[in-house]
Amino acid sequence: MAGYRSKVATRAKAFDLKGYVRNLPDGRVKIIAEGADADLERFIKAIKIENPPIKVEDIKAEFSEATGAYEDFFEMESEWEIDASMSLEEIRTIWIEALVKALGPVDAVRFLQIFDLGKGDYTKERSGWLDQNLDEIITDIKAKRD
Repeated sequence: MAGYRSKVATRAKAFDLKGYVRNLPDGRVKIIAEGADADLERFIKAIKIENPPIKVEDIKAEFSEATGAYEDFFEMESEWEIDASMSLEEIRTIWIEALVKALGPVDAVRFLQIFDLGKGDYTKERSGWLDQNLDEIITDIKAKRD
């Protein structure tokens, strides 16, 4: 869908929404948008474009509480692109998503445990964790922080 991300970003900014749009590897498009409920509803209708070469067949919308992580609306070229105008919270959110995708949620928590403490070697310690569950890891993190 040539030009779709650009049209989504333009329409999101027109509704004063914050977030991003990016292509997914399977050809779908992911949009994270935060703003007033009425603006989000109008935005969803506005991005169901059927103007060749763009033809949106389906929009799956999921609603949750806004995180406030975005200061603007961004059009990302790649899945994990970082833009110089992004806030630290936006960069952190993308970094965590990439980490979870690469390692899975349990190993992402383990990696953050080592990274947060500033010591240890994730690759050496990873094999020893395979028998721990997420609750045990979270307990270990809390104990080390106290």
